[in-house]
Amino acid sequence: VLENINNSTFIPCILANKNFASAFLFSVETQHTIGYGSRQTTEECPDGIILQCVQSIVGVLIQVCMAGIVFAKLSRPKARTKTVVFSKSAVITQRNGHLFLLFRVGNMRSSHLLEAHVRAQIVQNVTTEEGENIYFHQEELKVGTQLAGGEDRALLLWPVILAHPIDEDSPLWKMSPQDLLNSNF
Repeated sequence: VLENINNSTFIPCILANKNFASAFLFSVETQHTIGYGSRQTTEECPDGIILQCVQSIVGVLIQVCMAGIVFAKLSRPKARTKTVVFSKSAVITQRNGHLFLLFRVGNMRSSHLLEAHVRAQIVQNVTTEEGENIYFHQEELKVGTQLAGGEDRALLLWPVILAHPIDEDSPLWKMSPQDLLNSNF
């Protein structure tokens, strides 16, 4: 390459590329699509063109990965377990002729939870018909925010009362009031 510097008919692979610093600047300009100014590839070196294309593709992939990592880091909820609070007591009441278990949920953070979905599980010790004790058995409770407890979405701008209908499908259906008081959920 150096022997062709004074040759007026020689066309290099990259114009205005004189040393390592100019090659590095060309790489940075390619990577970030800044614009070349006087540095540019010529059609004399297919290998250089392919290398430039590979660098552009790899550069885009690296930037996509970095943007994804930054987005994932920024969008992850932080310390949400300390800001969503539940009432210490629950109430069983009658609404429109049906029994409901009611408890309250509130958001203590100044930023709002929009379209939060609510779920509840009852955790209790269960004994099977054969006498086997199953400790910490988890069972899903159907809970919601509307009067009948049918809507699982909550807008936590202020404390919301969640309702679980105690019907034939509820694990609380066969429990007497005394059973409920003696249970350790």
